[in-house]
Amino acid sequence: MGFELTRPLFLGAGILALGIIVGIWRVFPPPLSLGRARLSLGLRLLIVLLLTASLAGFQVQTTPSRQSLLIAADLSASVQSALDNEAATVRRILQQRRGDDRAGVLSFGRDSQVEVNISKDPQFGEFQSQPNPHYTDLAAALQLGGSILPDDGRKHIVVVSDGRANLGDAVSEARLLRAEGVRVDTVALPVPIGAEAYVDRLDAPRSLTQGQPANAQALIITNTSTPATVRWYLDRTLVNTVQIDLPAGETILKQTVTTAEPGFHAVRVVMDAVRDTYAENNLGEALIQIVGPPRVLLVENTLGEAASLEAALRSTGIGTVSITPERLPRSAADLAAYQ
Repeated sequence: MGFELTRPLFLGAGILALGIIVGIWRVFPPPLSLGRARLSLGLRLLIVLLLTASLAGFQVQTTPSRQSLLIAADLSASVQSALDNEAATVRRILQQRRGDDRAGVLSFGRDSQVEVNISKDPQFGEFQSQPNPHYTDLAAALQLGGSILPDDGRKHIVVVSDGRANLGDAVSEARLLRAEGVRVDTVALPVPIGAEAYVDRLDAPRSLTQGQPANAQALIITNTSTPATVRWYLDRTLVNTVQIDLPAGETILKQTVTTAEPGFHAVRVVMDAVRDTYAENNLGEALIQIVGPPRVLLVENTLGEAASLEAALRSTGIGTVSITPERLPRSAADLAAYQ
């Protein structure tokens, strides 16, 4: 049990008011007997104390006895050689829960899938779902886990993983969950591997103006020195190929790309290392939005029907593109080129 003050500044004002009341009572005592005077002072102090607690947002916090546990199991490519060990770990955690605690299991790779719904009697033997194994998005798994945990008890997420997340910001997501009262713990999954090189992350600006170069930066981690070929792509076009000798540890590679068309563009880095165990984690991707001059997409049954509207928009400096309904863009990325 604990307490919280949502407006603590009012607490200082309340303490000051209590001091003033006691001071006035001492300097100008009421014309009452000593017992009644003290009772009168006590009632006034109690009223001010209750008002202060109300204004300061005093809240008593209690800890529910029941807990909802969610196990987030990593099924990405880098843990495929340890799936039996991971399933045994999940079963052991489920068996160790207390009393009527509820529990469930979700699995994740690039996407996240609920393996076992949260209940008092979760049934888990082996993994049945098959998330995309080519990336590890732990942040998305934590977000999904936090959203499906019931609100009528303590919330607890246990992550079983080898720790090689390469999409999203898992640390920031865990901090958000902690602020919401969700406890997040991790269980390290030992994975027997040989030589390994992988793209840990790819950073690039989220938004740029048209014609402005984008500086992308990839972090590559290896546990042994190895030659490698690194290819940079903008959308599906090869931009640059680099031959490099990767030392053991972390290596930062940089590449500048320039896009001409407004809209969303994907920057990718693909690494092919000579000494490597898993090729599935050798790719990084970042999305950049290129913002150009304002443009409006006009959809007309017959081209030229909205000529007056088109002229009015152009007179204000807004560009227009006229199309017929059958040519309407079908993806959000294509529509993002227009305002």
